[in-house]
Parts: sequence; C-alpha cells; structure tokens
Amino acid sequence: MKKHSLLLVLLLSSLLLHSQSFRHDITVLDLTTRNAEPTSNNLFSLEHILKSAGFSYSVTTSVNEAIASKVILTASPIEPTTLNQPERDSLKAFVERGGIAIVHYLKDAKLFSTFGVSSTKYLANKYSLTFDTGAFPGIFSLLDDDREKTIMLADSTKYTYSIDSRYYVPTSADVMARYETNEAAICHAHTGNGHAYVIGFNYEDLILRPQVKRDLSASRGYSNTFEPAQDVFIFTIAGIIRKHLPYAINKHTVPWHYKGALVITHDVDATTSIGMFDDYAGYERSNQISATYLITTHYMHDKIAKNFFDDEYN
Repeated sequence: MKKHSLLLVLLLSSLLLHSQSFRHDITVLDLTTRNAEPTSNNLFSLEHILKSAGFSYSVTTSVNEAIASKVILTASPIEPTTLNQPERDSLKAFVERGGIAIVHYLKDAKLFSTFGVSSTKYLANKYSLTFDTGAFPGIFSLLDDDREKTIMLADSTKYTYSIDSRYYVPTSADVMARYETNEAAICHAHTGNGHAYVIGFNYEDLILRPQVKRDLSASRGYSNTFEPAQDVFIFTIAGIIRKHLPYAINKHTVPWHYKGALVITHDVDATTSIGMFDDYAGYERSNQISATYLITTHYMHDKIAKNFFDDEYN
C-alpha cells in the first residue's frame, strides 16, 4: 500500500512540475509600459484578434518568457529603445532556431535583418491595402472576394490624411500586402529555421477604430453593405498562425463538427420591419426555425423614421 501511495505522490508531483513549466504555443509580448504608451489600445486589439480567431494564448512583458513559446506577437511598436541588446539577441535567436515572430510598426533598425528588410519610412497618406492572395494561398485562403483582397484604410475624398503607417524596403523578405502606391505594407522573411513577419501599422487602427466609429470613413458603404476590413485582418493573423501551427487547437464557430451553420437574425429597426414582423415570425415558427429579433424601441419621429408601434400594436 505504501509503495502505491509513493508512486501516486511521484506521479502527481511530475504532473504539477509539468503544468508549471507549460507555456502556451502563442504568446503576446506586451511592450505597452516599456514604450510609455498612454493607452493599451494595441494590446486590446491584438487580444481581440486572437480571441475572435479562437486561439488560447498567454501575455507577458518578459522577452525571456515569450521565447519559450512557438509564436510571439508583439502588442506594441518596437522602437529603437524598446529592447536592450540581450533582448534583441534573444529574439533573433528565437527566430533562427525555428520560432515565429509577428511584429508591427517595427522601427528598430538593429532587428531589420531578422525581418528581411533594410529600412522603413513613416506614412500618413495611404488609403488602401491589397493582399497578395495568389502568392500566399494558405494564409489568405478565406479571402475570396474583391472587397476582402483590397481593404480601405480611409476615405481619400473626405480626408487628406489616413491612419499612421509605415512601409518597408524588403531585402530577403517577401511582400504579402502593398499600399495602393505599391510600397510594402506586410512582409515575411524565412530567417534561419524560423519565420519573421512585420506589419506596417498599428492593430488599434484596423480593429478598435471601426468599433468606436473612428475609422476615417473607411467603410465603402453607408448601410447594409459588405465591409470586411476588420475580419480580413483577423483572418490574416489567424492564417499565419495556422500555417506554422497546423495542429493548434482553437475554438470553432460551428458546433458538433458540422460544416456550416445558419444563424438568422432580424434587425427590426424601421416602420416597414414592424409591418413584416408577424409574417417572418409566423413562417419561422411553422417550420420550427429559431431566430433572434433585435428590436429598436423607437417611439418618436425623427428625420429617418416615424414612431414604429402606433399602427401595429394590438
């Protein structure tokens, strides 16, 4: 009995040590404090990307902890003063031995060779981004619509400026996406046994801006149009991760191993919607279809619609 108890204790101790040494395959390197950034908008936006793609990940401010994972994504720009030389050396060695590094707004020239570029320049007048879906079919497999292959950064007819961005001059890097004037916006380099990706803009500008309606009118339609820009960038980061971690476990959007799912919603936000409410609901109920009705409580007249319910309520 004592022998079995000892074996059990040893087994539990081994499992505990294993769990303590475990690192996520994907790690976000948070450099917000180092850069003295006034907000954590980039960190929020990068986490939104990973959560939307269904990946598990860890967040750390330590380069030494980050390099224990397989994929590192930086959540802030890398300024010339962000990392010290030992940390630069660690990041370079991480890539060369087989790691995957995804950084954005890279300005530290001492890291350029790792990412296959020679220089960068600040821009504030680029209005669109086109992905080279033909050269990277695995990463861009979900981009099959023209509005996905080219996304807007701002409306040039309304603004004389766009989001902050950078272009890179590639040396050994491949160009994955270009601005409308052909400069490289996203690059990939095969460095040593690993891969290094550099992105020429901040996450907050493509994720958080449209969420708070500060996207510089980048949407190509006023209402009821297909505008996939935010989703496209989520697909891009997810595509890079899946390319290098093909067996990574992530949450799927469709339950029970089905190939597809139809989620029906109704925006009841106009007088005509109220008039058709019963027709839709009755048809769905007769066919045992469940749907979600999002009802706008509008009881006053405005420039767009009159009060919804007076003629329909009974």
